[in-house]
Amino acid sequence: LTFTRAGSDATYEITNADGSIILPRTTPNTAIGVIATLAFTDVERLANPISEPVSSGEIKTDDGLTLTFNIFESGGASWMQVNASYNDRDRNNGPAGILGGAPENGEAEAQSIHDRVNGWRFRLEDSAASLLNRPSADYLPEVASTEETPTDAPEKPDTSS
Repeated sequence: LTFTRAGSDATYEITNADGSIILPRTTPNTAIGVIATLAFTDVERLANPISEPVSSGEIKTDDGLTLTFNIFESGGASWMQVNASYNDRDRNNGPAGILGGAPENGEAEAQSIHDRVNGWRFRLEDSAASLLNRPSADYLPEVASTEETPTDAPEKPDTSS
């Protein structure tokens, strides 16, 4: 799923890979709000995860920066590990072109973030973990099961007698 918006004042929408809009059951602004105001309750040095992630995602900005995160469960808590990367081709992909305030050297910014977070894990508040660990299906509209019987299918013979 991709959370997108047309500009900084627009509401987020969830889109498919082809860009078509999906109507969500849970507002994407809630998930983005949690990410934007993320607070950690603890931090520990841990270079390599000790289990598989229970959730993962990435945040791509319109100035080429991508933050990738994985969430792990350990000791009854949810922990996040983060990595940053930069792609110059994505620098002006947004609807507004290059954003005001975008770093002049996006590669250096991504490296700076990477240097600060690499080898650390960050404990999430329970409410943030609950929202970020939701399955993708929670953000999609419910689709009624519609098994259609083909109209040109031959009738089955009655074998009840």
